[in-house]
Amino acid sequence: MGELPGAVLFDLDGTLLESEQLWMQSAVEVMNALGSVWS
Repeated sequence: MGELPGAVLFDLDGTLLESEQLWMQSAVEVMNALGSVWS
């Protein structure tokens, strides 16, 4: 087994990156690809 990381970083939305819009866009794209609608 390799070395363990020296640290782990968790981002609570908005702390380092405002990712809410990215998650929503991704969800919509996945649902569209599956032939469904995310509302």
